[in-house]
Amino acid sequence: MIVLSTLSDTLSVKLDVACQLLIHSSCFDVINGATLPVRFNYIVNTTDKTVVVPAPRPSTQRQIIFFSVHNDDNVSTSFSIFHTDGTAEVKLWNGTLGEGETMVLGKDSRWSLYRLNGSPKYS
Repeated sequence: MIVLSTLSDTLSVKLDVACQLLIHSSCFDVINGATLPVRFNYIVNTTDKTVVVPAPRPSTQRQIIFFSVHNDDNVSTSFSIFHTDGTAEVKLWNGTLGEGETMVLGKDSRWSLYRLNGSPKYS
């Protein structure tokens, strides 16, 4: 799980080569003890750094429980995932996705890669 807890906390991606990535995140926003489900879907096709999970509202903690990046293009691409708190930026993941491959951060907080056919890339 990744937690965003300030108005400056975000998750972003940066592609090394422009191609089309489909990005999904499922989150819980925790506000005064109440938990609300939230989700974000983005299509990223630029080498500019792109925010894919925005900062939570005031007095809210955003808990990212599922995050996936799918390469929906016919070329491989290297990309990075960053967390920032508005001051410091940390690279959380960096790697390459081939055509049709998917990278997932699941509830177990592990990064996993899947081939086009859905089988694990590494076992």
